[in-house]
Amino acid sequence: TVAKGNISFRVEYDWEALTLEAEYSGGVTPEAASAGTGSTGFIWSGITADTNTATATEVPKASYKPDWYSIAAGFMHTVALKDNGTVVAVGNNDRGQCDVSDWTNIEAIATGEEHTVGLKADGTVVAVGWNFFGACDVSDWTDIIAIRARGFLTVGLKSDGTVVATGNNDCGQCNVSDWTDIVAVEAGNAHTIGLKRDGTVVAVGWNEYGQCDVSNWTDVTIRAGWAHTIGLKRDGTVVAVGNNEAGQCDVSDWTDIVAISAGAHHTVGLKS
Repeated sequence: TVAKGNISFRVEYDWEALTLEAEYSGGVTPEAASAGTGSTGFIWSGITADTNTATATEVPKASYKPDWYSIAAGFMHTVALKDNGTVVAVGNNDRGQCDVSDWTNIEAIATGEEHTVGLKADGTVVAVGWNFFGACDVSDWTDIIAIRARGFLTVGLKSDGTVVATGNNDCGQCNVSDWTDIVAVEAGNAHTIGLKRDGTVVAVGWNEYGQCDVSNWTDVTIRAGWAHTIGLKRDGTVVAVGNNEAGQCDVSDWTDIVAISAGAHHTVGLKS
């Protein structure tokens, strides 16, 4: 939460999408809108990291802040984060991956194949589920601002731009201790992707299909599948590398894309 004058804002900043959302309170609106009672909110767009400038558009609160804040799915379980910071889960619980009923003050969730990870408001991390490879060994993590998980791997982005990782490291997917200036991370099944502040991309881990061949990428939003990696460019086109046995990398003709997601063996794009 930040304050400007007598206006209090709850700010959510997405580095990858370069957008910021703010909910105001205090009865006084930002300069971009008329006075109100707090029953509406503002979507700020055009945020610039260097100058912290943006434009604001008044919208109903309900249009961007539902009771269910976010959802994530593992191999056979589904997890949802509520806007009060609690978490619910359903599905296969053989490994305890759904034992999240006592979690509080959670700001983000991520799911691996059989484990669930939660980022708390104080920057610490909790995890439940199968821990054979150590994917749940996150109790000593601090200053974390983003989490990702897939397979038996958990990755955390720290506020200083460094990265931590735990879990299966058979392919070197946890070898991220020398990464710096990272603003976003993604976890594949056995590879880890990082987006640097200068717009370049780094990768470690399993590269049998070329899913780590991203050194020539710039200014992209990154996502990782089981054995492929995709990037959304600022011009709305998409790039992909890695396993293409199911055609999951056949995105070269995509245009006007505003969001992407990677499944294990498929790729989805949202058009404007």
